[in-house]
Amino acid sequence: MLLLKSAISDVDEQLLDGLLQGQPAIAAGIPMERAADTVALVTKLLKEYSPREQARQAADTAMRAKLLSRREAGTAATRAREAQELLAGILEFDAADARKKDLMGNLNEVMRADAVRFYHLSLVKAQQELDAAVDCFGAEERVLTAKLARGALGNKAGVPPPPSVEREREAAVLRAIEALPGPGAALTRGDLQNALDNKWRETNGAQQVKAG
Repeated sequence: MLLLKSAISDVDEQLLDGLLQGQPAIAAGIPMERAADTVALVTKLLKEYSPREQARQAADTAMRAKLLSRREAGTAATRAREAQELLAGILEFDAADARKKDLMGNLNEVMRADAVRFYHLSLVKAQQELDAAVDCFGAEERVLTAKLARGALGNKAGVPPPPSVEREREAAVLRAIEALPGPGAALTRGDLQNALDNKWRETNGAQQVKAG
């Protein structure tokens, strides 16, 4: 679960890359390609990790070793299930998001701020749920698991910043997301009809030239 949390954090960092640094690359907004990358990575994580199943197996093992009560085991499984559902919610959001395209059916070049916010908060909350699931286990088990996770992560494993620093960073991220420019003005039905009329005239004109 700790490895999954680290992987989710990586997905979030990739989505928001450059946001707080004010990089010119995202001056016009978060590229739509990052939404597709996020969906692909979350899909991969859900296939490679099954938070609910992993928590259940860990809880069952801890109960048999009398290190965890049935209630604590149930709580761990519930929190891990919530993490899994938050990740799945990103896929559902993407599949149902008709507003990522204009009326001509073309993908917008940049993500809407509300979509970036939804993806980011879903990823953050999934990490929090995994932390809560891990917290159901004993202190000794948590220390050992964290040590093993750091060994698996290598140089990527860093010391978590203090909660106050995390809160300040999160507030800055949300402010930056709200300030993001969105897609260009959406096509109106009139624009769509004009485009269709122009296409018809072009096609009809080409047919007349060919017939002549």
